[in-house]
Amino acid sequence: MAAPLLLYGGTFDPPHAAHGRLPQLAAKAIGASRVVWIPAAQNPLRTERSAPPSDRIAMLRALLAGNADAEIDQRELQRGGPSYFVDTLRSFRAEDAKTPLRFLIGADQALQFRRWHDWESILDLADPVIAPRPPHDRLALEVVLEQLDEGQSRPGWWRGSVLDLPLDDASATKLREALSDSDEAALEAGIPESVLSVIRDRGLYGRSNA
Repeated sequence: MAAPLLLYGGTFDPPHAAHGRLPQLAAKAIGASRVVWIPAAQNPLRTERSAPPSDRIAMLRALLAGNADAEIDQRELQRGGPSYFVDTLRSFRAEDAKTPLRFLIGADQALQFRRWHDWESILDLADPVIAPRPPHDRLALEVVLEQLDEGQSRPGWWRGSVLDLPLDDASATKLREALSDSDEAALEAGIPESVLSVIRDRGLYGRSNA
C-alpha cells in the first residue's frame, strides 16, 4: 500500500511549537509520505474571531521555515466561509484517488469529533491520527473515548489511531494571554521567536516592536 498523506488542519491563531513538531512526529509514526498544514478560514466550532488569513499564513510560514518539506495548503482560506473538513477531504480525494489520507487531530477535537459536520463521511474518506493532550495520556484518552462511544453510531472509530506522542497543553487562549503579558511569557508558553517576530512586526494580539 502507498504511504499515506497526513493532513493537519487548524486555525493556527497563533501557531506554536507543537503545531510544527507533533505533525512531523505523527508522520514518522505512521510512515506518511508528506504532511500538509491546512489553515481554516473559519472553524465552525469556534466562536472567537481569528486573525486575518494573511497574518496566520505569515506566522505559519515562520513556524515551518526550518522544515524544507513542510507544505501549507490554502484551499480552505480560498473557499471561505465555515471550513468543513469533509469538503477539504473530498477535494484532496478528487485530485488523487489512490493515496491513502490520514488526518491529525488533538485529544480535544477527538472528544468532540461527533460534533464535526458530516463526521461519518470524514471517516469514509480518511483515517484519523490522534495526539493525546493533558490531562489525558494515550491510555486515559482511550478510556474516555470508549465511554463516549456508548449508544453512539460508529463506535470505535478511534481505535488504533491514538499515538503515544509527547503531551502538549498549549491552547490558543493561553497563548494569546501570554502574548498580552510579555515576550518572555510568550516564548515560555511555546511561541517560537520566529513567530513572535511576525506578531511584533504586524502588531498582532496587541504586540508591536514599539
